[in-house]
Amino acid sequence: MCRNVDSKTIIDSIEIKNCIWDKLYYLDAGHVFICTNNWYRLLTLPSDTNTRFSVNTIEYPLLPQNTENFCSDGKFCYFYEHGTVDKFDIKDLLTTPKPPKVFFKYLKTGKQNLPVTEVVQISYRQSRNIVLSYLPLSLESKNITYAYSVSRNNTDNWRYTNLEEINLLNSDYGTYYVKVKARNLSNDFCEPITFILIVATPFWATWWFITIAAIFVAGFIAFVVRYRVQQIFRKNQKEHKREIRFLKSEYKALNALMNPHFIFNALNNVQSLINKDEQRAANEYLRIFANLVRQNMHNTSLELISLQNETDLVINYLKLEKLRFKDFLNYEISIDPKVELTDIMIPPMLIQPLVENAIKHGLFPRKSKSNFLSVNIYEAEHYLYITVKDNGIGMIASKKHNDPAHKSFGLDNLRKRMAQISIIQNKEVSLQFDEEKDAEGNVAWTVVTIKISLEQ
Repeated sequence: MCRNVDSKTIIDSIEIKNCIWDKLYYLDAGHVFICTNNWYRLLTLPSDTNTRFSVNTIEYPLLPQNTENFCSDGKFCYFYEHGTVDKFDIKDLLTTPKPPKVFFKYLKTGKQNLPVTEVVQISYRQSRNIVLSYLPLSLESKNITYAYSVSRNNTDNWRYTNLEEINLLNSDYGTYYVKVKARNLSNDFCEPITFILIVATPFWATWWFITIAAIFVAGFIAFVVRYRVQQIFRKNQKEHKREIRFLKSEYKALNALMNPHFIFNALNNVQSLINKDEQRAANEYLRIFANLVRQNMHNTSLELISLQNETDLVINYLKLEKLRFKDFLNYEISIDPKVELTDIMIPPMLIQPLVENAIKHGLFPRKSKSNFLSVNIYEAEHYLYITVKDNGIGMIASKKHNDPAHKSFGLDNLRKRMAQISIIQNKEVSLQFDEEKDAEGNVAWTVVTIKISLEQ
């Protein structure tokens, strides 16, 4: 559709589906009568440049559908068909018919027809096949389209149809909001008519039936579960006793294994001092080492020792390593005054392997006078925390310095003993490795944390 406004061509796009325009006739200054293959249509010409063309369907029922010719004098229009001339007032053609109204006829359930009121209630058995019938009221419209909505929460989900009935198959129980509306070819939908359909709850879905059934099922399940739990409990109790006896035996064996491992590492340190011709340091080392051996032999014979005994052993061990590394090892042991060292019981050789690992794999490869190691013991929120912190080369770099085939016996043994003591003593015991980095992203500190629950 094109029009010329101030020597400029303005194009409007009008979409009418399933329609072929045949002839156009001048009706008056603002309208053009259009003959098409199915309906007559009215083209409204815009009075200004901002208004688009519009096309509406003419639904005047008395118009001949297959006119041979048409003319208009501005007040009346004339249709010529088979030698007959029909005269109509142009105002009648320009009048848009009112949208149709819809009325419910009946609600059919099986062989029974029910009147449709504001609220209709039926039984669950009647809801298997429901047919809702309705009729339009329109004297001018010939082609009517319907839309209906059936929802349980009064929301609109419109579906379109040309039929004058709705089939509702296998509706579940509950409340449904049913709406129906209609429209003709030249109008929007009319206001919908509505009613509420209530499908009664079947007996097996009522609260009393569900309650009785739930009580019966719960009682039966409780009986079966109780019987089965008693059987499993007796069986597990026997297995648990056997497992605890086995774990205690294995735990003592692992404690005993720590002793030769520790002695082997200490003798290597003495040999290193002798090879360096440091006899005085070697003698002092052997003296402190003898005390360590006595402490270690006593501690590893027990499942648990006091935290005081473990810290004494760590202090002596650090003295040995200080004799060996001299200025390349600086250390500090910090113990919170609130920690009762003599009352807290822990597995033997719990802290020493972590200190040894930090010196051997973190500080020793660095060989710097700024090497520093700290052991911090404190309590927080019913947990005992033991941290071993060093500023060595870090975990990733230490793996590069070590033999790939090397496996840390001390740490593996420590993890196994911690897992077993957690089961035997029913305590939460965890071991965590972390790295703290500086502003440039380099490893500044390697931190190992032992966390032990103080309450069973």
